[in-house]
Amino acid sequence: TGLDSGEFADVFSRMGPESASPAADLVRAAQDLARNDVDRGRAHLHQAEARLVTGEPSAAARLSCALLEALTARLTGSPKDAEQAAEAAQDLQRTLPGHLLDRHPELPALLLTHLGSARLWPGRFEDARVALQTVADSKRQAATALAREEALAHLALIDYLDGWPGRA
Repeated sequence: TGLDSGEFADVFSRMGPESASPAADLVRAAQDLARNDVDRGRAHLHQAEARLVTGEPSAAARLSCALLEALTARLTGSPKDAEQAAEAAQDLQRTLPGHLLDRHPELPALLLTHLGSARLWPGRFEDARVALQTVADSKRQAATALAREEALAHLALIDYLDGWPGRA
């Protein structure tokens, strides 16, 4: 995420197929989902989850899975799956050291943006607003700028659809 995401995408695009680990699978899933290739992204995500089951999964790796599950749910319009992923992510956040989460404020912001966006699909505007408003009201930081911008855009869409074009 963030302003340097293009540079990271370039670095990881050179990762060869011989890289076989949960981390490599998570990177591949993220790349595919960023390109809206849900089927490939989901396949890489399930492969990462399967490898995590056989190993000693870290809370950070499981949190990455939950975040990518929320993105997948968003892209497929499944608020139920997004809510399950968000609940799993929130449980995992409690197990991580605070300093790690402090260094990555974009994670909860992205998670709530995905959740709010997934809730928009079936027209659950008020539920979507709750998640998106939390992101919009979050502390202004460079790491959360894109998530906040997207949350504000979705909030404006909700206002417009609710018949408040001036407020939007």
